[in-house]
Amino acid sequence: MSINIHPTAIISDTAQIDTDVSIGPYSVIGPHVIIGKECEIKSHVVIEGNTTIGEKNRFFQFCSIGAEPQDYTYKGEPTRVEIGNGNTFRESVTVNCGTLKQDGITKIGDNSLIMAYVHFGHDTIMGNNCTIANSVNLGGHVTIGDQVIISGNTGVKQFVTIGTGVFIGGQSGIDRDVPSFCIALGNRSRLKGVNIIGLKR
Repeated sequence: MSINIHPTAIISDTAQIDTDVSIGPYSVIGPHVIIGKECEIKSHVVIEGNTTIGEKNRFFQFCSIGAEPQDYTYKGEPTRVEIGNGNTFRESVTVNCGTLKQDGITKIGDNSLIMAYVHFGHDTIMGNNCTIANSVNLGGHVTIGDQVIISGNTGVKQFVTIGTGVFIGGQSGIDRDVPSFCIALGNRSRLKGVNIIGLKR
């Protein structure tokens, strides 16, 4: 039961790191970060801000977690990021903290696969068991249910809600809410029917 920290990593003395966590070369962990058991943080990862991470999460190289939001109204308030258990964050994923315009939190649930170059804008709330494919961009204040699949190169506009069990096709532009267990795709997306596979699962 130990913490395996590479000698080139920079870890704040006040960061709270649980047992069996590994932190790779050149990663940076800020002073208000909490990391749960058995997390794996590979090289060149930055985790900052008021960020709480659950157990058994994996962060691949160049992830940026907990940075301030890309929002003109943000003035340094102590808003947060909360991440559940068992998620995988592939290369260059960005997760920005929340703003006071909502509840001050960006929150990701459990057991999701988040592929390379995905961006979670401020105040995004995502449920459990989701798959977010490469180069998906989630604007601020997006809400995503459980068991959602968003295919690659999709952009989701601010203040959109995506229901449980939704499948979104690749290279889509989501500018309106998508009801649960539906399929949506296209530039300025349209519903394409019921997600039968998702319902069976």
